[in-house]
Amino acid sequence: MSTIWAAPGATADSFAEWVDINGAPAPEAIKGRATNTGIIGGPSGTITTYSDRTAFEAMYPGLASETFDAALPGPGSVTGCPAPFSSTTDNACFAPGALIPGFRVEDDPLNDAGGGSTSGLVVVGTGFSGNSSPTVAANTFVDSFNVFFDDPNVTAVGLDVVTYTTENTVDVQVFDTSDVLLGSTTVAATFDGTFLGIFATAPIGRINIFDSNGGAEGLDELSFGASAPTLILTDGDALLDQLGFVDGCANNATNENGIIEPGETITFNVDLSAAGGDFTNVSATLTAGPDVLVVSGQSSFPDIAEGTSATSSTPFVVYMTEGMGCGSQLSLDMSITSTEDVFVSSMTGEIGQPLEAVPADFDLPDNTPAGVSSTLNVPSDVTLTDVNVAVMATHSWVGDLVITLQSPMGTTLTLLDRPGVPASTFGCGDDNMDVVFDDGAGVDPESTCDGNNPWVTGPLDPVEALSAFNGQSTQGDWILTVSDNAAGDTGTIDGWELITTPGITGVCTICTAGPPSAPTLEIPTLDSIGLLLMVLGLVSAATFVMRRQQ
Repeated sequence: MSTIWAAPGATADSFAEWVDINGAPAPEAIKGRATNTGIIGGPSGTITTYSDRTAFEAMYPGLASETFDAALPGPGSVTGCPAPFSSTTDNACFAPGALIPGFRVEDDPLNDAGGGSTSGLVVVGTGFSGNSSPTVAANTFVDSFNVFFDDPNVTAVGLDVVTYTTENTVDVQVFDTSDVLLGSTTVAATFDGTFLGIFATAPIGRINIFDSNGGAEGLDELSFGASAPTLILTDGDALLDQLGFVDGCANNATNENGIIEPGETITFNVDLSAAGGDFTNVSATLTAGPDVLVVSGQSSFPDIAEGTSATSSTPFVVYMTEGMGCGSQLSLDMSITSTEDVFVSSMTGEIGQPLEAVPADFDLPDNTPAGVSSTLNVPSDVTLTDVNVAVMATHSWVGDLVITLQSPMGTTLTLLDRPGVPASTFGCGDDNMDVVFDDGAGVDPESTCDGNNPWVTGPLDPVEALSAFNGQSTQGDWILTVSDNAAGDTGTIDGWELITTPGITGVCTICTAGPPSAPTLEIPTLDSIGLLLMVLGLVSAATFVMRRQQ
């Protein structure tokens, strides 16, 4: 567990006491959403849980969604209001109609401080405890938190489970419309929320969230509704590398390296998952665009019961023509039919080995001017006419950062040099960046510090013009070095990219074996036709003799 903040010698039993004792904390750097990896199904076997929001929304599309972004309290604040919160709420937390209809949230009081009090619930403003958007919670820490659904047909619910005082494992119970337990699970909740998706075979009436460790628990990003029966690829609209394909090249075994390349044959199976109903007589047909030949594009599946998956009975096979562009995208569509319905899914894959920096992302040691370097090896020999550089960073004080880029020819340019220094001692105190260094950006990093998070998103002028790289070759090692140059704040580089004109692509070795041979059809000769007629004649004569004898 990690504690966000506590006052020595003082304890609090609610958000109200917490703020009285400590004062509101300064908003922290936004943390990425966590993925819950330890969720299990309910004891009754009537709920199915998901830890990935994208996969859940693919299985259960069209759900109603509430983000709580219309909350009235501002960033960094905590505001208590009476329960419940619903579409008719009219108080300091939400205006009427700010929340979508169909649900309400309440605290479940375990002492006199909760329930019917004037502040049984709270809105926790953006940044109060590392949350990147407003969240709602029970004010009293020992109280649990309930979500009720008005529609008696709700069977699918997605939500981010949030914790505040410490990052704890939180208990979640799911009840039907008669308040009978359908199942329970646990969630490794975080300050910015851990996703939990729930499907139930019976309608869901209430979900209870409780931090049995005594911490505060809450909710963000709620979606809910009735789930129509759905049959889709288990991996959603999948990348082919998620499916475990085998690449083949008949005349060059070294090509068979797990990379999709022009001239290769790709063989793979797919898994289909059923949600909201059972499916029978299931089959799938694969289609592809130009430059792709579908060699084997049909397969059947066993019947698939709700909540389960099945693998194609025979593999799919496609051939990449030798003319496919290295770095281009392979796109395949799959039509899935069953007795019950018809569905469509798709798969994509990249042709060739993509260019990847090593390391792709890395931590920045605090107050270490030497910094950390990341290398991108480019095999293509292209003469540059323009270069831009994209950098994504999570860092709580951009004024600490220096960024340089060295070309394969040894030219080193400074992209960023502690913005705000020396105009101020420590530079700009804004957090995080998602920038593209571009000579024509027109945004000066030295004069940009507006209290935004991220500090800058989009084009940004480099300190030294990138045009110094023009005329050089792309081939070789490009080295990005980033350093933190003041104590007290740390962060990470989340990724970077070299954007060139002319463009550079990935690495491909073309297989020249040609397409797989089509099945041969043997054309009858005169001799074979004569033999066939003679056999048919003998059979006919024998039949006539047998009939005469009878």
